[in-house]
Amino acid sequence: MVTRQFSILLLVLFVTTAVLIAVVCFFAGPEGASMKSILFPESVLLVTYALFYQLKISVDDQRLSIEFGIGIIRRTFSLKRIASVDKVVNSRWYGYGIRYLPGITLYNVDGTAAIELCFKDTGRRVRIGTTNPDQLTAFIRTKI
Repeated sequence: MVTRQFSILLLVLFVTTAVLIAVVCFFAGPEGASMKSILFPESVLLVTYALFYQLKISVDDQRLSIEFGIGIIRRTFSLKRIASVDKVVNSRWYGYGIRYLPGITLYNVDGTAAIELCFKDTGRRVRIGTTNPDQLTAFIRTKI
C-alpha cells in the first residue's frame, strides 16, 4: 500500500514568495535589485519545497517506509517492532516537517490527521501524517 500527503501550505508559500520577490524587483528597477538578491531566497525556497512537498508512506509485508519530497529524507520501520497502530489527530501547534516532541517523533507535511506507531522494544511513539488514517491503520493492523 502506498499513500501520499501533499503540502498545500508549502506550495502556497513558495508561489506567494516568488510573486512577491518578482514584484519587488520589478518596482525596484535594474539598479535596485541584483540577481543574487532574487536567486538566493528563491533557491532556498525551491530546495525546501523539493525536500518537503510530499510525504510518501509505503507499507509492505515487512516494513513501513516514509519519504519526504524527492526521497532524500527517508525512514524505514520494521513491522515486527510495531506493537500497535492507532489513528490520532495532531495539534496544529505540532507543526510540519520532522518534529521531536516529548515522547513522540512526528513526520508530517500537511493537516492534523495521522497514525501513531508504538514500538515493542523501546515504547517509543512515532506519528506519521496522512490523508487516509483509517485505511492506513487498518492495513498496518493486518500486517503486524
